[in-house]
Amino acid sequence: MSVRTLLLPSDSAARHYVDGRIDSGVRGRGEDGLRIIAGTIDTTTPTILRGAGFSVAKTDTGRVKITFDTAFSAAPSVIPGVQQDPTIALSRGVRIAAVSASETQIIRSESTTSEDGILTFVAIGT
Repeated sequence: MSVRTLLLPSDSAARHYVDGRIDSGVRGRGEDGLRIIAGTIDTTTPTILRGAGFSVAKTDTGRVKITFDTAFSAAPSVIPGVQQDPTIALSRGVRIAAVSASETQIIRSESTTSEDGILTFVAIGT
């Protein structure tokens, strides 16, 4: 996993090196050992385009099950996103169908119809 420098707004002079686990360093404010797993997935095949620490399986058109290589201690907060072609005037979205400590299911859709394409996600937990 690559190491990245992260500047925090509360203390822009402090540099933090992130390797997948984050310790807030402030006791009583935040959680120790936060983990972040992020990825970009093409639901068509499905293929992991970016990210690590998870596997993906297609369960239906536009719907994928993301299994975390190492389960979180409890269900993480999951933020889904969608990438779309800015030249196409369609309303696309994503929604979380289920989430547990070991996996999440995300559906990519256009209006009310599920469709394949590229989606992104970030899972944050301990």
